[in-house]
Amino acid sequence: MRRYHLSLLGPFEIRSVAHTETQTTLNRKTRAILAYLAATGEPHTRRALAELFCQSTNDPAGSLRWHLSRIRRDLDEEILDISSQEVVFDTAVAHTDLTTFQQTFTNPQQQPTDALATAVALYRGPFLDDLALRDAPEFDLWLLGERARCQQLYEKGGVVLVNRYIQQQQYAQAIDLAQKLLQTNSLLEVVHTRLVWLYAQTGQRESALEQYEQCRNLLQEELAVEPSAEMMALITAVRQNQPLPPPAKEPAPAPVRLVDSSTRSDFVGRAAELKNLLDAWKSVQQQGGTIRLIEGVAGAGKTRLVQEFLHALPPVQRTFRGNCYESTRAIPYQPWLTILEKWLQALPAAERDRLAQPWQAQLSRVLPHVFPAGSGVSEQQEHLFRAVAELLSLNSSPRILLLEDLQWADEASLQLFLFMAQFMQSNQLPLLLLGTLRSEEVADNPALQTMLQDAQRAALTQRLTLLPLGKEEISSLIGVLWLNAPQETPIDEIRDSLLAAAGGNPLFVTEILRELTQTAVLPTPLPIPPSLQDLTNRRLRQLPGSSRQVIETLAVFEQPTHFDLIRQVSGRTEDETITAIELGLRWRFLEPGHTNRYGFSHDLIGDAVRRQLSQIRRQRLHHRVANALMQRGADAAILAHHWGLAGQRKQQARFALQAGKNALRRAAFGDALNLFQNGLNALPATEIERRFQATLGIVQALEATANIPALSKELGVLAKLAEQTGEPTYRAEAAQHQAKFALLQGELDKVETLARQGLAWAAAAQADSLQASLWETLGKTYRDQGNYDQAYAHAQHALELYQTANNSQGQIAVLNLLGNLNVHRGQHRQAVQVHRQALALCRQITDPFSESRILAWLADALWYLGEYEEVQKVVDEGLAVSREIGDKVGEMVQCNNLAGLAVVEQDLEQAIIYYRQALAIAEAMNDPRRTAVYYSNIGGAYVGLGDIPAALGYLDQAIDIAEQAKLPRQEAHAYYTKGRAYQEEKNLLAARTAFEQALSLRQELGEQFRTFLTLIQLVEVCVQLTDWPSAQTHLAAAQHLYDRLQDEFARYSHQMFHYVAFLFYNAQATPSAAALHLEEAHLALQDCLAELDGVAREQLRATPQAQAILAAIANKNVF
Repeated sequence: MRRYHLSLLGPFEIRSVAHTETQTTLNRKTRAILAYLAATGEPHTRRALAELFCQSTNDPAGSLRWHLSRIRRDLDEEILDISSQEVVFDTAVAHTDLTTFQQTFTNPQQQPTDALATAVALYRGPFLDDLALRDAPEFDLWLLGERARCQQLYEKGGVVLVNRYIQQQQYAQAIDLAQKLLQTNSLLEVVHTRLVWLYAQTGQRESALEQYEQCRNLLQEELAVEPSAEMMALITAVRQNQPLPPPAKEPAPAPVRLVDSSTRSDFVGRAAELKNLLDAWKSVQQQGGTIRLIEGVAGAGKTRLVQEFLHALPPVQRTFRGNCYESTRAIPYQPWLTILEKWLQALPAAERDRLAQPWQAQLSRVLPHVFPAGSGVSEQQEHLFRAVAELLSLNSSPRILLLEDLQWADEASLQLFLFMAQFMQSNQLPLLLLGTLRSEEVADNPALQTMLQDAQRAALTQRLTLLPLGKEEISSLIGVLWLNAPQETPIDEIRDSLLAAAGGNPLFVTEILRELTQTAVLPTPLPIPPSLQDLTNRRLRQLPGSSRQVIETLAVFEQPTHFDLIRQVSGRTEDETITAIELGLRWRFLEPGHTNRYGFSHDLIGDAVRRQLSQIRRQRLHHRVANALMQRGADAAILAHHWGLAGQRKQQARFALQAGKNALRRAAFGDALNLFQNGLNALPATEIERRFQATLGIVQALEATANIPALSKELGVLAKLAEQTGEPTYRAEAAQHQAKFALLQGELDKVETLARQGLAWAAAAQADSLQASLWETLGKTYRDQGNYDQAYAHAQHALELYQTANNSQGQIAVLNLLGNLNVHRGQHRQAVQVHRQALALCRQITDPFSESRILAWLADALWYLGEYEEVQKVVDEGLAVSREIGDKVGEMVQCNNLAGLAVVEQDLEQAIIYYRQALAIAEAMNDPRRTAVYYSNIGGAYVGLGDIPAALGYLDQAIDIAEQAKLPRQEAHAYYTKGRAYQEEKNLLAARTAFEQALSLRQELGEQFRTFLTLIQLVEVCVQLTDWPSAQTHLAAAQHLYDRLQDEFARYSHQMFHYVAFLFYNAQATPSAAALHLEEAHLALQDCLAELDGVAREQLRATPQAQAILAAIANKNVF
């Protein structure tokens, strides 16, 4: 027995059947959960409910348990059936008004009058009128959709009941209900018409005239249309006191017929292109990734060619299609999102679970409803692209990815298209990537031009260009489409007329032929419209007024649209909308899509419908479209588009800025830039704060794309806007971005001024993360100045602030900065410790992209300590991570580390191979810093092989690159290695010059360990030149650094220092000092040999310095 009744239509109420009192003890969210369960009537998993209602809490599952326990405690234990996994509302315990309402109004024409009246009375207002939840946006979105659905049912059933009352001459009831319906939706023209008739029928002539004027004004203001023919006939009779025409009967809804707009036989003139596509499909099955681009003018038959190609394949689900539309061109990845969602639907759950967690975290940026967001997700575009590629790699069966109308694609989608083309071919994925585009619109999309140029340069794709039809093809079409062509008009004459009018455009030719087939008698000359626009206008004029309004509404959406949305925005009834769609399908204006959606059979027809609209009607329809889409939680970019076309600049700006922020999160930087610029253009000059936010977004997008000239200009604008707001947070943000830019440009003095100004404002705003970022920037500035101690102090301060703000990514970045600073300071053990701390944090938040880089830096720090076994472990681990996630930077650095290990093992030829692998990546990334380093390293390996000319060639290139790019650290490295080359060649004067240049740069940079190494080399050269004063000066400086930093040095560094000290003191005939240093050099050598096995040990023993030490010990070669 049911013990409770829940009222959902209007304010939510709970009544006890026994006592009829209203239950009000449950709080808003608890009532919302109960109402949701009751309205849906379906089982829901606990996880889904927690994500829907409690996502913003610290413990969503625990919060949900509390709400469910309150429902059962305050109402009835049995009202909810709760298992360990699911929750369902028990309809045996409680009943809802929604159940009766839906059952009655699903087919209202078949219901008795009493049942209709009962159901109408249940509707007390909008569905769950008082239960919106700000902290549960997904629930609010569901709620808006249900409100619109229930209102539609109310209107549909209410109109049927008004007509029923009129038939039964219950005019008072009919008037009362009609007035209530208009309070719900004032644009129900059929209800206005009935009310005018009712007023006139009951002798209320003035009220009838007033009702007509009210209807006419509303239709003009909202839709910019005139009243229907039925209303005009009725009001004419009222004005002239003539007998009233009977109310028009509501037509029974006609089933929508799905008309096939073409036959196989009318496909002409594309045999070669079709064969090319079929050959491409064979190539996919045999060799893997294949790409084709199909281009031609609008109406050239691109989509039809693809349809014929797909029809020629076996009927197995293998095609995943994503369409671009003019209205969605600002939505990042729009066509790809459609493809990915369909791909996931077709992918078995077990296959999806194979996708590594880092890729799932990346995909959460674009598919948050499928993949849970993780902490510390990398924001780089290449990582998101790789995640998409990994997802599309899960299925090994041949598949087709089809992206239509790329001329309307957003920049990020085109970049992903190019990435996928490269990835598919490199990895031989069994995918055919197809794209279609209008050739005449390529110039309007710079991103498309860039993609086409890059694809052509890399020879990634074939482009199929569809040419106009010739005389033979048009004659074939006439024979297929116009079976009863008049005998009195020669086919050649008809063909030539069509060719002259349509220029061989297949769409126009086909549409003209279909129009001609409907003409019973053909006048002379043939009535061929001069354009598709004229043909479309002619067809529109043949439609009833209400149908034309529906078709025009659909055109304004600019993409296939759901039936309910078309009906809502057009303002027509459900039956009128069905009639319009039926006519559109019959006349081939429209074609059906998926899930009750309808669109135009070709975009050119939709465009022609839009063009014939008056500006005021077009704006009014866009206004209604924007409102309807906003209620359904549509993407901000499409809302900005429609609000802009509606002339509502304030709303356009609001959603453009929101869409820009979304695009930044998705790494769609070019799209973000356009959106922020559009929002800025729509904002008045007085909206200072919002103009600041728009300009900040522009700056962030420009930073990501490294557009230096534009960034410099926009930073100045940002600073002025920040100053005008007077807000310390905004001023700190502006200073932060200016300081980062100055650091990038090498303007170090300017960085410090800006950063310290920003710190003062950030402190005033109590913005910890902002302060931390500014301290981090200062730390990098002092690092670049060579003031490593000051840099370290600032970085440490930044770390503390990031920890306070619980900013994991900030902590990782600063820990790595601290580690690198320790390397520069010669404190290698501390560097290892800090990098390991960063690595642990990175693994804690599951960020393999940062992990890859940290492992590279950790190996570098371990290298300086001479812990080669540990270096090998870290390098192997780092390479595995880097290659798994496609991190080229991490792979490049680890290749360099592998080369270093090969040098230790004296396998210099293998070292050169690794160095060249690293160099290839650096050059491909256009990274001058690492390019210079790897040229120097290759030169150093050739020094070891004794090929001095080859070594000097690489080293001179390294010096040139470093000088041009203003990279003193890399320049010093090249000069140091060049000194070793000259030393090997016995060109001691040139060696000393090169070492001195390296020393000067390294001392200026404050690189203590590298300064120490350079001093050692200078001591040895000066001893060989018998320049004793210089040798003594350099040795004293090296001794000073050695005394300070020896605990941080690798064993080979101890060996090198003591050996050159031995050489100096031995040449100076100071036997005690010479003997001491020789013994220390020998001990360090023995330690190094003890760490190696087999061949590596013998190779180290065979080096000139090791042989010299061993010989001196054996011969007691000390003066």
